[in-house]
Amino acid sequence: MTIVSLGDGARQLAALRQTQDLKTRLATLSAELSSGQSSDLARHVGTDLQRLAGFDRGLTLIDGFAQAAQQTGQMLDMMQTSLQAIDARRADLMQNLTSITDATSEDQLLLAADAGKTAFIDIAAKLNARLNDRTAFAGTACHGPGTGQPGRHVNADPQRRIRCANRCRG
Repeated sequence: MTIVSLGDGARQLAALRQTQDLKTRLATLSAELSSGQSSDLARHVGTDLQRLAGFDRGLTLIDGFAQAAQQTGQMLDMMQTSLQAIDARRADLMQNLTSITDATSEDQLLLAADAGKTAFIDIAAKLNARLNDRTAFAGTACHGPGTGQPGRHVNADPQRRIRCANRCRG
């Protein structure tokens, strides 16, 4: 080969190498543009790795806030469901109790007292509703029951309940 042909071959090789570098760079930039993420983040931020650590810290904080917001949303949904159930139970009980008059028999009074007891226990159970080991209606003491044990408060004997009801009526 002559010297001229070696120079032409060298130029052609350099042009091919440059073309390949341009194609690789174009593919990288296209991928970054379509994904919105840098393929080489360290090179993108340069030697300032503090910026990279700041980005990472910010993303971690955002993830934490998102998780807290999700848990709060779940707790509020559960609380709303509980309050709706309590309101429905209250409305049923009030409809039942407003029918009591002076002419109501003791048996009907006992039935109304039992309905009130059952409603109280159901409402207290709704107020003790828990989500992820947290009681919804317990305030800052969220790791225990909100109202205690409801059955313990209403286990009076039936005759005592009738005497109380008659005293209230009369």
